[in-house]
Amino acid sequence: MKKIIKLTGNILFGALVIAVALSLITSIRAKGNKDKIPSFLGYKPMTVLTGSMAPKINPGDVIIDKSIKAEDIKIGDVITYKANESMLVTHRVIGIFLQNGKNMYKTKGDANNTDDGKLIEPEQVVGKVSFRIPYGGYISRFAGSVYGFIFLILIPTGLLIWEQIKTILSEQKKEKSEKIGQE
Repeated sequence: MKKIIKLTGNILFGALVIAVALSLITSIRAKGNKDKIPSFLGYKPMTVLTGSMAPKINPGDVIIDKSIKAEDIKIGDVITYKANESMLVTHRVIGIFLQNGKNMYKTKGDANNTDDGKLIEPEQVVGKVSFRIPYGGYISRFAGSVYGFIFLILIPTGLLIWEQIKTILSEQKKEKSEKIGQE
């Protein structure tokens, strides 16, 4: 049972280290260009702030968008687009129209009564929603707090260090008793 707990702890710690490393990489990349949404291997995590796509996507969920070519967008796809310089919107494509030789997209939030009004140009599209992590935004906000850091980083790290110290001391004790037994 102890081995299972230790293995589980090591796996969780490894996953946490990877998540922190990916967060740092995307944060550093985002600092370099304020207009660019941070991404890792073409995937862009974003936290949903409104209920316009409920019940499929709810406030507090994290969505992961994948870059997509404009010609690959279909009716029914959920896309994220730049509504203006500081606002992103994630809504469903309900129509595609050809204007000035390029596809333009009519979008609407699933929970909204009306469409978004303006057609979306291909240059505005950030990506297509690949999947969502329910309540992931709340978890990431908690992880960024002092209590989250203590609970998710310091305590697990301390427990793993304590387990390693116990293992080392146990091995030293075993070696010492074997030496005494050989004398």
